Amino acid sequence: MITIATIVEGHGEVYAVPFLLRRPAAHLTPNIAIQVRTPIRRSRDRLLKPGELEKDVELAAELIADGQGRS
Repeated sequence: MITIATIVEGHGEVYAVPFLLRRPAAHLTPNIAIQVRTPIRRSRDRLLKPGELEKDVELAAELIADGQGRS
């Protein structure tokens, strides 16, 4: 199983991104299960501050490693 964590900006992306990742993955690699964690939502202002995106990427990696987050 492949687990994917994402960082998004808007409310709509929280709902859309998992679907947009699962559907083509199921078509391209039907024998590999894809688990998309609930996206981490951050404002654009926060993401553009120096070091903030890096912190969120580390958080996403930790959530995958710990098996946390909702799918």
